[in-house]
Amino acid sequence: MLDVGFIGHVEAGERLPLGLLCKGSEMQTTAPLAAPIYKIYGARPAASGSGMMEMATGTLSDSDTGSILGFRTGHVDIDYKFGAGSVYIVVFSYSDSSGTYGAMGSFEVV
Repeated sequence: MLDVGFIGHVEAGERLPLGLLCKGSEMQTTAPLAAPIYKIYGARPAASGSGMMEMATGTLSDSDTGSILGFRTGHVDIDYKFGAGSVYIVVFSYSDSSGTYGAMGSFEVV
């Protein structure tokens, strides 16, 4: 799994930009077969048990951006269900002709 790293800080009510450079089996840039999917996870409230819960899901643009092979972009609106002071994990998934891949990053709501 690729590590996108820390995406940044965002306030509730703002739009968080997402970007992904898709890499294939040999870590070469690759064109995904369909728009990459993202899922955002946050800590489950203490009253609801442990673990992570899915907060949002969507897709990144299905066309190359700026003619850069495999570069996909999108955004997610950070609404007020995302708590200030919390860190969230973004998991990306996509497929190319040689397999299915993933990437992961994080962001903090301030």
